[in-house]
Amino acid sequence: MPTTIDGEELKRHVISSTRGYWSVRHGPLDAKLSLLDQIATHSLKTGAPLQALASYRIINRLTGRTQATIATQIDNLERAIEASAPLAGKLPAGFRVVRDFESDYGSLSNSDFFTREEMPLRTTAFGQRAYGDQFGAGTETLSFILLRQERAVAHVRACVTLDRGGTDFGMPIRVECAKDLPNSRAFHVVEVALDILKTLALRYGACDIHVVDSDIGATETAIGRAAYVRNFLPEIHVSPMVDLTKEPEEITSAIRDSYRALIRKGEKSVTLKYCNAREKDETALRAWRDLLVAANSFQEGRIEREVAYAQEGHAEIAVGFLANDQCCGISVVRDDAGCSLYEIGNYPAYEDGAKYSHFFLHDAILRSKARGNLKFFLAHQDEAFARFACPGEILTQGKKYRDIEFFKRGFANTVTRTLSYRLVL
Repeated sequence: MPTTIDGEELKRHVISSTRGYWSVRHGPLDAKLSLLDQIATHSLKTGAPLQALASYRIINRLTGRTQATIATQIDNLERAIEASAPLAGKLPAGFRVVRDFESDYGSLSNSDFFTREEMPLRTTAFGQRAYGDQFGAGTETLSFILLRQERAVAHVRACVTLDRGGTDFGMPIRVECAKDLPNSRAFHVVEVALDILKTLALRYGACDIHVVDSDIGATETAIGRAAYVRNFLPEIHVSPMVDLTKEPEEITSAIRDSYRALIRKGEKSVTLKYCNAREKDETALRAWRDLLVAANSFQEGRIEREVAYAQEGHAEIAVGFLANDQCCGISVVRDDAGCSLYEIGNYPAYEDGAKYSHFFLHDAILRSKARGNLKFFLAHQDEAFARFACPGEILTQGKKYRDIEFFKRGFANTVTRTLSYRLVL
C-alpha cells in the first residue's frame, strides 16, 4: 500500500474512523504511521481534535511511546479537549469519577458490586494479555468508578484496542451497580455512567461502544432503558458452549448426527502431534507455518505467540498429518480459569472434498475435559470484521462466517443468549 494518500481517499479514511488503519494493520509499520499521521493532520485542519487525538494515541502505542513530539501533541490535545468540554462539567451534582487506579481485573474486583458471568478467558490477567497481543499493541483503558456523595455506586471496566471497538477486552461492557443500590436510583446512575463512557470512548478514539444488559428476560432493566433513550441499538448474541462436566459419551452423543461419521473418518486417517506445557514438536510447528504460507494467511509472530502460551500451560496446539506426512490442519485451544476457548482452526480442503475439522474439534474438546476444564467455549465473534468490512466484503465473506458459526454449534450441548446494546460513535 502506498504511504501517501490524498484528496477524496484520505477524506474517506477520516470519515470512516480508522477504516484506513485497519486496512494496513498487518502491513509495514511505516505505512501505518504515515497514514495515521495524515489522518491526524487532516483532522486538526478540519476541526476534529478527537479524531486527531485518537490517531496520535495509536502512533504512540505503535512506536512504544518513544516519540517525544507525539507525546507532546497528545498532552496538548488532551488539555484543549478537557478545557472545551471538561468531564466534570458533564456530571450531575454530587457525582464524581475516579480513574487513577490499576486497570487489571484482580485489583478491580470488589464484593460490593455484582459479579461477572461472561467468559472467564476474557476477564483474567492472561485473557487480557492474549487479547491485547492479538491486536499488536497495548490497550487504552476506559475504566472508571462512579461516586455519588463519595460512595461508589457504579463500576465500569472497558478499553479501546487498535480495532477501535469500545468493549471489555472483546466482551460487551457491563455497567456494574452497587448491590445495595435501590432500583429507583439505578436508572439515573446507569444514565450517568453511559454518558461518561461515551465521552471517554470518543476521547480515546473508539468507533463504537458495546454494553451488555443485566437480564435478557426482564421486562425493563436500568441498562436497557438508559441505552434505549440514548439511541443504542439492541443485539442478541447466541453463544454455543460444551459443558465438560458431562461424561465423554454424553458430550459425543450431543454432537450433530452428521458429524460423527466425519469424526470417525478423521480418527482412521489423521495422526495428531501436540505442543503444550509438556511437549513441543518442532516438525509440527514447521508444518503449521508452511500451511499458513500456502494459504497466504501467515502473520508474523502469531505462531511464536501461541507456542509461548502453550509452554506456559495456557494453550494446546494440535497439528494433524495424513499417512503421506501431509499436514491436514491445526487447532489451537486456550485454557484459563477452568475454561477453554476454541481460538484457531486452519483446515485446508482437498480435491476430493475431504476436510478434517470435525475430528480436530472433537479431539480438542475431549482433551480439554481431560485437562480438568469445566467449560469449552466455541464462539469467537470477529467483531473487527463486522465493524470495518465494506458492504461488498460482508456479502462475500458473510457466508464464510455463518458457515463457521453453524459448524461450531454442531458440537454444543449448551447455548447461552445475551442481550446487548451498541452505539456507533
